[in-house]
Amino acid sequence: MQVYLPVRFVQATLGSMRHGGRQSAASLLLLLAVLFLQAGFPTLTKADALERASDSVVDFARSVGAERPSNGPGRIENPLLRRYVSTDGAAVLRWSLPLPADSPLWEIQRDLEQVELELNIRGGFRRGLGEALNRARHALAVLQRERLNILLDVGQQDLAVDTIHRSEERVTQLVKHLEELVQLGTGSSRPTLRLTATELRTQASVARAEALRELSRLAEASIRRVPFRIPRRFDGDPRLRGRALVRLYLEPSASPERSRRSPEHATTSDTPHPCVLEVVVDGWNAPLTAGNFVSRVLAHEYDGMPLENSTFHQNDRTLPLEILLEGEPSPLYGESIDTAMVGVQRQPPVLPVAPYGTLAMAHSAEDVNDAQRAFYIFTFDKRSLAATNPTGNAFTGTVAVFGYLVSDQAPSCLEQVHRGYRISRAELVQGRERLFVNAEREQQVLGPTGLFPDAMRWVLLQPTSRLTY
Repeated sequence: MQVYLPVRFVQATLGSMRHGGRQSAASLLLLLAVLFLQAGFPTLTKADALERASDSVVDFARSVGAERPSNGPGRIENPLLRRYVSTDGAAVLRWSLPLPADSPLWEIQRDLEQVELELNIRGGFRRGLGEALNRARHALAVLQRERLNILLDVGQQDLAVDTIHRSEERVTQLVKHLEELVQLGTGSSRPTLRLTATELRTQASVARAEALRELSRLAEASIRRVPFRIPRRFDGDPRLRGRALVRLYLEPSASPERSRRSPEHATTSDTPHPCVLEVVVDGWNAPLTAGNFVSRVLAHEYDGMPLENSTFHQNDRTLPLEILLEGEPSPLYGESIDTAMVGVQRQPPVLPVAPYGTLAMAHSAEDVNDAQRAFYIFTFDKRSLAATNPTGNAFTGTVAVFGYLVSDQAPSCLEQVHRGYRISRAELVQGRERLFVNAEREQQVLGPTGLFPDAMRWVLLQPTSRLTY
C-alpha cells in the first residue's frame, strides 16, 4: 500500500515539526493521521509524487532531530581568526565539514587555530604567547574529556582510539613547546636564546598542524550521511560525496617559454623542471563540481593538457554553477550570488576564492553554466586586499570552487610554472569509492537516506590514508 501526499502539505507539516515542543508533537500526529486516512487513496500518480514530494520527505528524514550546521569560516565569532582561516585552504577545508554544531571537535579546532594566530599574527615571541598556551591547554583538556563522545561518533573503536591517541600526543607536544617558550621569557629577545626560541616556535607549529590533521580525519570519518540532496534535474551527472585527493604532474613542454630574466641574470632556479600539485577535492560542499573534475581525471582528459589556452569542446557535457553559501542547507545552482541575492544581504560562500591555491571551474563570460573541464588555480597573496577583503573579490560568487592545494610544496611549484607547462598526468590517489556516476548509482550504494557504509568512513582513519589537511 503506497501513499502520495501533496508536496506543500508535507513541507508545511514537516517544517512545523522542526520547531519542536508541543507543536512538533501535534504536527507529527497530524501527519500520521493523514497518512492513515489516505492509505489506499493516493491523490497523485506515482511519478508525480516522486518528482514533487520525495526530496522534501527524504530531506526531512535525514535532518529530523539534528541541528543543521552553519558551515565555513562564518561560524567563527572572532573576526581576526575568521579572516585568518578564510585565507588558508587547509583551514577552510576543516571548517567547511558538515558536522553538527555541537560537535566537540569544533571547540578543539577553534583553540588550535587560535594558537597559530597568537604566534604569527599578534607579533613577537612574547605578545600573545600566554594566550596561545592557554588555548593549547584548553584544547587538550577538551580532547581528553570528550574522548568517549568522539569514539561514539566515529563508531570504529580501534582505528579511532589510535587516531585520538596520536592527536593527544601532538597537542601535548604543542603544550610542552609553548611552556618552554614561556619559560624563556624576555630572554628570547637576546641573540643567544633567539635561535632556541625560533626552533621551539617551529616545533610548536608543526605539532599543531599534525594535531589538526589527525582531528580532521576523525571529523570526516564521523560524517554518516550526505549533508543535502542534489536536485533531481542533475540525476544523470557524476557527483563526489566526500573528498578526494588528486595529483597533477606538471612538466615543461619540449619548447617552454623561458623566464623573463635576461641570460646574464638567469639562475639555476629558472631552469624548468617537473613538479607535482596535490589537490584536495571537496565534494561535501560542491558535489557536482567535484564529481565533474574527478570523473574527468579518471577519464584521462587532463593528461597532456597545457596549463593555458585550453578551449571548450563542442558537444561536451556542461556543468551548472554550484555555490554553497554559509548558513544555507544546500547550494545555489545555475546562478551567481549577485544574481540570486538581489536586494538581500549577501552571504559569503562556504568555499572562498581567497586562499592561495584555490581551484575553481572556468566558464565563459556569457554563461555561468557552460563550464566543462577547464579550471582556474588562484594564487592570491594572503596579505593582499583580494584575499583579506571581508566582502570578497571580483571572483567571489561567480566561480564554483571545488578544491584547494594544501601541500607545502605548492607555492614553489606554481612559482616556476609559466606558459608552456602542461599537465603530463592527473591521478586520483584517494576517494574513488565516493564518486558516483549518477544519482541511481549513489542510491544503490548509500540507500534512500544517503547513509555511508562504515568501511567507506573508516578508510579515512587507516594509517595509509593520504587525505589529510
